[in-house]
Amino acid sequence: MPGHKFNPRNAFILEGMLRRFFMPWQEVLAALAPQRSDVWVDIGCGPGYFTIPLASLVQKVYALDISERMIERVKDKAGNLGITNIEPKLSQENVLPLDDESVDGAFLVFVVHELDDPDRFFPETARILRKGGRAFVVEFPKENVSFGPPLRARVSKDQADSWASRAGLSPARSWKWSRSLFGWRYVSMVGWEYTKT
Repeated sequence: MPGHKFNPRNAFILEGMLRRFFMPWQEVLAALAPQRSDVWVDIGCGPGYFTIPLASLVQKVYALDISERMIERVKDKAGNLGITNIEPKLSQENVLPLDDESVDGAFLVFVVHELDDPDRFFPETARILRKGGRAFVVEFPKENVSFGPPLRARVSKDQADSWASRAGLSPARSWKWSRSLFGWRYVSMVGWEYTKT
């Protein structure tokens, strides 16, 4: 691909008002429908915008990122809030520091378009999922909108489906979130769910 990596110095963008407007964590996490007994992993967790609220819905959350700065932010936030069921871990892109079949769900928000080698990443994600486990991919739509990565860097559903199926993950469902701003309706993100069979 190779993917452009988000600069950790811009972490404030991942928690700002614009993100809260276009990506309300309540709506996104409701689409996941996690069970209280679940163990989830937030791959590419950034500063924990989704990690922190997800922890209140499940038994445990692994927070993985390739940036030490992001991992430290999640540790600090969880500590300050007294949250004890988040385990932040520094990760490599294609080597996730988790055991085989150790999680019920994998959550990837705006990660796939940044990958250097999706054909290595998707099997690694499948490896850590339990049988029946679910991977949720959230990405920018592959259409020309004024925010997000360039159109050429975006991932289509067909391309994501191809990588996932080669890794043993079956497409389960898809959805779109949209918002209105100044009278214009924007599809701000798309989501795809895959199941390990």
